[in-house]
Amino acid sequence: MLVLPLGFLLTQYTITGYDASAHLSEETTHAATKAARGIWQAIFYSAVGGWVLLLAFLFAVQDEEAVSAAGGGVAAIFSQALTSGWATVVLGIAAVAFVLTLPALARVDIGGAPVPVAFFAVVSMAVVGLYLSFLIPIWLRLRAGARFTPGPWTLGRRYRWMAWVAVVEIVVISAYSLLPVTRAGLPWDSGFAPEFVNDAPIVLGGVLLALWVAWHASAKHWFTGPRTTIDPAEAVTAAGAGAPPASRPWGGRAERPTS
Repeated sequence: MLVLPLGFLLTQYTITGYDASAHLSEETTHAATKAARGIWQAIFYSAVGGWVLLLAFLFAVQDEEAVSAAGGGVAAIFSQALTSGWATVVLGIAAVAFVLTLPALARVDIGGAPVPVAFFAVVSMAVVGLYLSFLIPIWLRLRAGARFTPGPWTLGRRYRWMAWVAVVEIVVISAYSLLPVTRAGLPWDSGFAPEFVNDAPIVLGGVLLALWVAWHASAKHWFTGPRTTIDPAEAVTAAGAGAPPASRPWGGRAERPTS
């Protein structure tokens, strides 16, 4: 029950780019169908490519204990799988990213392994914040049920179980991402020390609390929704007009919108 969800964490850091289809939808013809198709295809191809990439890293490991002693970083894997020259080239390409995140890469020795606790906290906050933003429309779709009017591309009746799987997965992964990376980060542990604390839940909770206060104290009294320059209903109709019959990922015709 502990190891399996931990294995899912790695995928959360990479399943992010598909939202670009939504951002570019206003520049796309027949966006009502093509943007949705772009999203699920991006997820599918990323899953296949990411799986191959992870297998490549896994089989490139020559000495598991040495990689663990080095903190589990890819630098140790590259130094084992490549010659010193090629390893230097590959790591040099990533040097710029390391420089930009240098303050967060401060390492703390945990059981003899150097672990960048601050970096893990920053990444956890980014991932949890991103996936909570995905959770909101998924949950609202579940709550709407039959009151929701689907567009030209739809999951049909399968949306319900898919949405519940997504909700449970996001909640579980978010909870795991907020846990300390070592027992020494738990306040009730005998070896507790401040440098081992995962700052992600503290910062995330503080931001959510500040937003809640700001909403009730000010924003809800003047915010009436996004400003629009066109009629939303006409925009949706225009986006779907003339679009080819939308097919689902598993085949078949798209479900007709219902009121």
